[in-house]
Amino acid sequence: IDTKQEEKVSPLLNACTSDTVLEALKDYVSDEPEFSLDEAETYDEVQALELTGKGKAIYYTTDGSEPGFESNLYTGPIPLPLGESHFAFIMYDEKDNSSDIIYEDYSLQMELALSADQAVNLLKQALILQGSLTDADGHVDGVEGNRQYAVIAVISENDMYYYLLSETFVSPDGTSQKTGKLYAVCVSTGESFEAAQNRLGAYDLHKLQ
Repeated sequence: IDTKQEEKVSPLLNACTSDTVLEALKDYVSDEPEFSLDEAETYDEVQALELTGKGKAIYYTTDGSEPGFESNLYTGPIPLPLGESHFAFIMYDEKDNSSDIIYEDYSLQMELALSADQAVNLLKQALILQGSLTDADGHVDGVEGNRQYAVIAVISENDMYYYLLSETFVSPDGTSQKTGKLYAVCVSTGESFEAAQNRLGAYDLHKLQ
């Protein structure tokens, strides 16, 4: 029976002061990742949070919940959202031993010509014109439920600022699931783009037709 007890080892060791015990159990605890940004800083330019570590995988949340295998998998630099953001990270090693949960808070304060709400509305208009949506409520012909869009970060590409938005499908019963699609809206021009993060951590943008 898998009791998941290995996941409990790391937090239990926080209160341990015995070098003998710590040495004996070191193989059951993953190292913690390192972070490229300083929590104490208030940033006024676009930033991306990079994580490094010797573990197999890093998972994180942004909604205050504890991270685990079902959470967001870290695959590359995470652009900071505008305003205050609250991350929780956990790293697993090759044996699926976990690190402690690490909580990181960041602040990105920028004055932009376009608001987040305006960016969402502009994206919906572009998707309607493209035929991907039938109305501003996110409906699609022949599909029950609707698509919703939310700004998740601010990015900079080719010396221009963009809001980065995610798409979520909401079923008639109220359950929601991220579709994996990302979009970007240019702060200066209001133009909308499909977005995809490449291997270098930058975003490839393709203008909506």
